[in-house]
Amino acid sequence: MFSQALEIRQRLYLGDHPQVAFSLTNLAVARHYLYGAVEAEPQALQAVEMYERLLPDGDPSIAWSLGVLASLWRSSGRAAEAEPLSLRAVELRRRQFEGDHPDLAHSLSTLALVRSALGRTAEAREGFDEAAAMMRRLSPAGSSYLAHVLWQSASARMDDGDAACALPELEEAVTIATKLLPPESHDLVRYQDSLAKCRAALGQ
Repeated sequence: MFSQALEIRQRLYLGDHPQVAFSLTNLAVARHYLYGAVEAEPQALQAVEMYERLLPDGDPSIAWSLGVLASLWRSSGRAAEAEPLSLRAVELRRRQFEGDHPDLAHSLSTLALVRSALGRTAEAREGFDEAAAMMRRLSPAGSSYLAHVLWQSASARMDDGDAACALPELEEAVTIATKLLPPESHDLVRYQDSLAKCRAALGQ
């Protein structure tokens, strides 16, 4: 579907166009999910470069495409290269939004994941905590993205061997997701699996 959308837009718009860059980014996200980061990188990089040529600095589409490319590079072991992209995405989002916003929280958690991959635990923790606090302010009753941020944070803690601190985050993520998602949801199953592993690590 995303490949077809890209082909249609490339026929409609000869050369660079924001809609072509949009389709490239969507295709990169899909290819990352289906085939892995290496297969998705060409489309993500092409989208970033196209947006940079077309749009003024600070446009939200640039922040979005930078975040996608940073996530790909982190997944493929290139966290050091991903960090400046993630930092710039956060800076663009802070300029775009004066206060809390889900897109800013997403950029903060992406940067936190990159810093966690670099072994900078304290900085990663600050990013996860800021993103989670922001989502709590935006959705006091909880949201699927808050559950996701909590799971990301807990996963990083587990990687650092800190199961005790990961446990409450995973319990909260599962509680929120159980209320909001269907039982067969991939995310809910993943959170439940992580919670079971965390409890096993703690001997519970």
